[in-house]
Amino acid sequence: MGYLKPDVVSLENGTLKALKEDSTEIYARSSDIESNHITLTVNAPRRLTAITADGIPSSVRKNTTLDLSAAKVTTLDQFGKAFTPEELAAYPASVRWTLEKNDTHAVISGNTLSFGDQEGTMTLICAAVNADTSVIVERRLSFASQTLPPAAARPAAEVEEEAAEASPFPTPRYRPASMSTAPSPYLPRLPPRATP
Repeated sequence: MGYLKPDVVSLENGTLKALKEDSTEIYARSSDIESNHITLTVNAPRRLTAITADGIPSSVRKNTTLDLSAAKVTTLDQFGKAFTPEELAAYPASVRWTLEKNDTHAVISGNTLSFGDQEGTMTLICAAVNADTSVIVERRLSFASQTLPPAAARPAAEVEEEAAEASPFPTPRYRPASMSTAPSPYLPRLPPRATP
């Protein structure tokens, strides 16, 4: 068997061994007769090259918590293919959350980010680390802990009108003739009550 780039593959006891990431052509030869050439591509080992984190708000209220396990975290290789949880564990790598530039009272415990009673900004880091906890790739997210304004109060008249419409016995918007305070011609007149 022959090959055009001996620095890409080598032949040892009838077995081809890949030496580096590249392409070459291999072929068979017998005396002066040479077969057709076949292109052989040697791919690099799969590497963890990127991480994304979605579902994290840009601002939160003070004295609240954020469940980081609800965020969508994706780890990608050099070909843009996502790692499954099993593939990531076998890499080996795992996802870690940390805080940086934290001028609030926020702390992380497990996958829960708790905010204190102090306003400020912080940087949340989502990183994939190896068994030695060395960062392989990371994603930085900046957001603020603040007092968000309450929802605007609705006018009382609007609330009362909506409640009246929702009631099974709505308040009439006008007084029909049957509810008039004028004396009815069909009822007998009562004499005025004597004053003692």
